[in-house]
Parts: sequence; C-alpha cells; structure tokens
Amino acid sequence: MATPELSCLTKDFKSQFHSARRQGALHYDFSLDKVKRDHGTITRIKITIESHGNTFAVEGSAIYNLITHAYIPDEYVPQILNIDDTGQKIYEDYVSERINGDVSLWAPMKKKKTT
Repeated sequence: MATPELSCLTKDFKSQFHSARRQGALHYDFSLDKVKRDHGTITRIKITIESHGNTFAVEGSAIYNLITHAYIPDEYVPQILNIDDTGQKIYEDYVSERINGDVSLWAPMKKKKTT
C-alpha cells in the first residue's frame, strides 16, 4: 500500500513544477521512422512473393511447395488437409486404449499407415 501512495505523492510533486513527462501517449511502434520501415518491409515481402509466383492466387486444391516450387501430387493432398482430424482420432484411440483401456501405457506403439 505504501508504493501506490509514494507514486501518487511523487506525481503530485512533479506536476507542481511541470516536470512530469507525458508517458504512454504514443507507443514506440507508432513513431514515423518505425512506420516507414514497416511499410518498406511489407513492400519487400510482396515483391518476394510475386517473384516466386503468388501461391495464394492458385485456384483449386493444389498445394504448392514454396521451397521446391513444385505442386504436391493430388494423392497426398487429402492427407495433408485432414491432418488435424487424423491426429485427433489417433489421440482419442490412444486415450481409449492406454489410459482408459487394458493396454499398458508403456507398450510399443504401432505406426499409423497412410492411405
């Protein structure tokens, strides 16, 4: 309780002499130099994306690899797009078999076969 009171007294004392600075009025990320630098960075990112081909403009379900500049074969696209659902199902199976079931928690796991 002493710290807030001392802070209040200090602010009152400084305000009598107009020496209190206005803090927090403007975040440092909003300074003119920082904003100009951020705009320049954004422009360079746009140029880089466009130089490699805008992968976000591709229509359809084709998945493009930014590193190799190749499209992923259509047979693998469903596996990649459904990875969350597959992972959730594997997790639920693990819990039902190992935590709630009769299989030992330390038993070896079988590798998930891809289809």
